[in-house]
Amino acid sequence: MKYIFSKKGYTLIEILAVLAVMMIVITISLSAFTGINRMSNTRIDQSRILIYNKAFEDFRFTDYSTLQSTTKDKVVIVQGGKVKVNQYLNLTMEDVEALSNSGKGKYPQTKRECVAVIRAYCGTNDILPEPALGPSYSYFYHISEGKCHIKPVSEISLTDTDWINLNEYYHIISNYLLGDIDGNKKIDNDDLLVLARYLNGSYSFNDPYLFAAADVNQDGNVNGNDHTFLAEVVSGSREEPLWK
Repeated sequence: MKYIFSKKGYTLIEILAVLAVMMIVITISLSAFTGINRMSNTRIDQSRILIYNKAFEDFRFTDYSTLQSTTKDKVVIVQGGKVKVNQYLNLTMEDVEALSNSGKGKYPQTKRECVAVIRAYCGTNDILPEPALGPSYSYFYHISEGKCHIKPVSEISLTDTDWINLNEYYHIISNYLLGDIDGNKKIDNDDLLVLARYLNGSYSFNDPYLFAAADVNQDGNVNGNDHTFLAEVVSGSREEPLWK
């Protein structure tokens, strides 16, 4: 029995031509997918901006000054005869102080006011999410305009006081370092003692910035978890604090 084998195969030129066509198809597909994904992320960011701008407008005419720190109590805000917010917001003292300037016909003027009114308006204690377009972008608030915009971080100068980077809010709190609860510009056992006194009810914060600095794990509450977190930082077992 004889076997007949064809010696004819693909030439190098034919193989290269097929690979070239495949690369063109893949490139076009990736380009189309990237464009669609960017368009989707842009729409997400624009939807958030729409909500934030409504919150800033609400800050002008809604008086939130009667709110109290509500670690356990539900916040009920009635506007126009309708319940607008009915949530457990866990507002901090910092939020409450910032909202005390609301209802005076002015847009928010500080980063604290912007974030506080967004949380109250949306009925949530979540932190502001990063833009869907990615970490190279941020939500920027223009003070005189009273509007939020999505912009590349590199586009806005740090010295430009007309713009506020809202996504930096939970990393920078005035001139205080997170964990520096006694305000002496360092983190040590004294901060642990102050936090322990606050947790057992024998101490209250008069400075809202120091209260914000006590939320060392940045979950929106000051409780035993912050004490555990801070103790690990002071002892050295937590080498890289999350806020650095």
